[in-house]
Amino acid sequence: CRMIKRIICILNAVLLVLSMSVFADEAENPNAAYESNKNEIDFLVAAGFAEGKDESSYGREMTAKDFRAILKNIGISDEYLREIDAFGIDYTAKSGVKRIEAAAPLVKLIGYDSQAISEGGFPTGYLNVAEELGFFKGVSAKGEENLSVADAYRTIYNALDAPFFPEVRIPGKKYYIDDSLTYLTEKLRIYKLKGIVTSTERSNMAGFSAAVSGQLGIGDMYVYTNGGNYEEFFAQKIEAFCRYDKDDDEYTLISIKVHSRNTVTKVAAQDIVSYENYQYTYDDTRKDKLQKKKVPTDCAIVYNCIGITRDNADMLNMLPENGSVTFVDNDGDGDTNVLIINDYDIL
Repeated sequence: CRMIKRIICILNAVLLVLSMSVFADEAENPNAAYESNKNEIDFLVAAGFAEGKDESSYGREMTAKDFRAILKNIGISDEYLREIDAFGIDYTAKSGVKRIEAAAPLVKLIGYDSQAISEGGFPTGYLNVAEELGFFKGVSAKGEENLSVADAYRTIYNALDAPFFPEVRIPGKKYYIDDSLTYLTEKLRIYKLKGIVTSTERSNMAGFSAAVSGQLGIGDMYVYTNGGNYEEFFAQKIEAFCRYDKDDDEYTLISIKVHSRNTVTKVAAQDIVSYENYQYTYDDTRKDKLQKKKVPTDCAIVYNCIGITRDNADMLNMLPENGSVTFVDNDGDGDTNVLIINDYDIL
């Protein structure tokens, strides 16, 4: 008995230490919920769907009332919500929001109501469809736990970015779901762009002037930015959301992030050992060893903000006396797709 009591005491002590560690981590980084869901939160706020909050508040519990406000912002009518209310969900309360309460209106919103009913209706069918479509990918709340504000924002983002169920279907005929069509594209004219930022107000991968003020070049198209400095994205592969204005035939940037496979290696001029046969040798001060990087024949080269060709780049261009050389790998295969040379003299 004494041994059992001793074991129980030890286990309780271990659990106490672990719980203290978790609380300590949360106390050390009160912005953790925001940082884990930054892209999704920033998009909803920039698009005007959700209210921006202090970064430390996204870990708090989402209220049904605030969740309802976001649903209305993305186009869900009061009549639509009354249909959901029939399930016993009250979106006017200040209580929390569970996964099923978030899933039901969003499943219906993007057209999968019939499928949810065929899979058992409320709540099982709606939860199954939401899971299948990835609504809860990255959501920390489990089971019957209430969603945090960050969880709720991510769930809404995932639903808006899920494949939209076709509205026109012929009974007895096969229908097709195009995963490039979402509620954002079909109802809100918001489109996801993936590509290389080729031009900013300061830099251009081509050998001519940069984009005009308030524009950003992504691939072969230009989008309006409503101000802001986007130089950090130059020459990088990105994912962006843009809203299309049919009357003006213009795209306006909502949010932008660097693609997960895009990598950047920046080397200070003084750390470059040599450049021979289209290959750099440089001192990697972090690893305390020499590294080599080739410049492929199809690599784009940007010298002091303007694009040049590899064949026309002389040794002076390729070996800056001061400044830096930046190797950009757009697709994660280890090859350099864009070489950015920043070169200057000190008087």
